[in-house]
Amino acid sequence: MVALHDELKANGYTGHELELFLVRLMFLFFADDTGIFPKDQFAFLMEHRTREDGSDLGPMLSQVFQVLNMPNDRRMKNLDAEPALLPYMNGGLFSEQLSVPSFDLPMRRIFLHCCLFLDELRGEFEKSRGNAGRLRALLGRIAGLKLLDPACGCGNFLILAYRELRLLEIDIHKEIQRLEKHKYLDLQLYRVIDVDAMYDIEIEEFPSQIARTALWIMDHLMNVRLSEEFAEYIIRLPLDATPHIVQANALHPDWRDLVKPEELSYILGKPPFVGAKLLDANQRLDVEFAIGHVPNFGLLDLVAAWYIKAADFIAGTGIAVAFVSTNSITQGEQVGVLWSYLLSCEVRINFAHRTFKWTNEAKGVATVFCVIVGFSLKDKETKTILDYPDIRGGTNPPACKEYQPLSD
Repeated sequence: MVALHDELKANGYTGHELELFLVRLMFLFFADDTGIFPKDQFAFLMEHRTREDGSDLGPMLSQVFQVLNMPNDRRMKNLDAEPALLPYMNGGLFSEQLSVPSFDLPMRRIFLHCCLFLDELRGEFEKSRGNAGRLRALLGRIAGLKLLDPACGCGNFLILAYRELRLLEIDIHKEIQRLEKHKYLDLQLYRVIDVDAMYDIEIEEFPSQIARTALWIMDHLMNVRLSEEFAEYIIRLPLDATPHIVQANALHPDWRDLVKPEELSYILGKPPFVGAKLLDANQRLDVEFAIGHVPNFGLLDLVAAWYIKAADFIAGTGIAVAFVSTNSITQGEQVGVLWSYLLSCEVRINFAHRTFKWTNEAKGVATVFCVIVGFSLKDKETKTILDYPDIRGGTNPPACKEYQPLSD
């Protein structure tokens, strides 16, 4: 995919169109290998219905995009047989019309190579084993969950959260089935949560497109898992449910315009890491706009702005929040500024990871030392602190300590 990106860009296919084009291809390659399409249907079409010199590959892809965006009953009757077999996708991924890219023989070879690639809720589940009524109540709770990542990047946090919720959902149904000794007649009843429970804010277009597509991919993987567990086949097409992803600077909009606080369950993510003294002019304006009401806000790192916006957002609710942050927010002069404000908002820390090393596979990204802080406006019965014996030890498991909340 990187090689294809570089070739297209070098030949003048750039910007928004290039980014969306590659997101579509990523989804199609995945669909070809995981059962969304019949096995290798897309690869066969591209390999056997386009010229070796690549001259008609761009137009063929454009036709495929149009077909995927059109319900079956609206397609032309004289459409070529192979494209006509592709399912209607919906979801907005193929709705925008793109310029037709030009391919040549080397680019077609690269393209064809791409075609061939292949804790609280869980605790409640454990407590509810053996009680079908409590398990069904837990399913109802999962069905009502909504999650927000107000700095989502490519959506990793929400993707993993969605996966874990779907896996928990499957485990609950398996336990209910064991208890009641019967099989559900409708497999659709097994799914109580969908990707439209996920809310994202991301400043860049390409990562936001990736986040939406990756959530659909994870949804499909979980449907495959569901099918395997209950020996029935499920595929969710067309893509009627869509993640709520807003492309914006998360420090500017009111998050209430995306999701109502009373409807939200969790806020999570990894806001950007920029030190207070390293902010550029635009970032300083963003911070002032978002948290200028906080005394001495100019001493705070950029990440602290997300803590303050979250604390303001959750006022009067039961929303739980957790952010990965640079450990600077728990040291030195920032502590008095940030935590005095958060405590004045009646924030309670319910779990935390002490300092650990955060690495990133992206080029040119330095290693940073982070903490994770989970908070809400209500004390949990048991609070957890996780210590890392060696903060540079990569995947070394942390030591977990539990504490009872202090009384007022």
